[in-house]
Amino acid sequence: MTWTTWLQFAAVCMLGAMSPGPSLAMVLQQTARGGRGGGLAAAMGHALGVGLYALAAAQGLAMVMAAHPLLFKVISCLGAAYLIWLGVQGLRAASRPARAASNEISAAAPTSAWRAARTGLAVSLSNPHLAVMFVALLSQFVTADMPAGSQVLLIVTAMGLDFGWYALLALLISHPSILSGLHRKSRWIDGCGGALMLLLGLRILVV
Repeated sequence: MTWTTWLQFAAVCMLGAMSPGPSLAMVLQQTARGGRGGGLAAAMGHALGVGLYALAAAQGLAMVMAAHPLLFKVISCLGAAYLIWLGVQGLRAASRPARAASNEISAAAPTSAWRAARTGLAVSLSNPHLAVMFVALLSQFVTADMPAGSQVLLIVTAMGLDFGWYALLALLISHPSILSGLHRKSRWIDGCGGALMLLLGLRILVV
């Protein structure tokens, strides 16, 4: 693999990671609830899910998924159901009194990193369109005679850029002055994030 090819692949992955969506809302929520550790854990969990999809695409598993519309529809519906559940939870959190929300954030802090990592992983895995995206993307770069090391490099690149972007956001917004503002606006963040995930889940079900 040439450096030019790798840079092209990295640029596409970076643009995909930077596009706004439920993943961004999720990292923002987890950082507001669990601080820097929660945001970094969510970024790590999300990157792991991205890596699993990239690995599946590289091995041809995602191609099988794309070739069987019924299987893809079932997985899409399951993913949409989970996004809807996350959205409802966010809207419920937004409807609670500010004091209750603040207490919930404080109580969740000791174990929020683990929950944030699980949430990040679930949000990425609940979006089966990532599998199709990686099939389309990797088909432009993976060749039949490409060595395993080069395939691993592509997978690690996708994971690293995804984690790096969301980790950077978590570090920036976890500054004490910024984080205190996020805590004061946690209901607004939960509401917006929940609505975004709910709409995305409904969109997947309708399409």
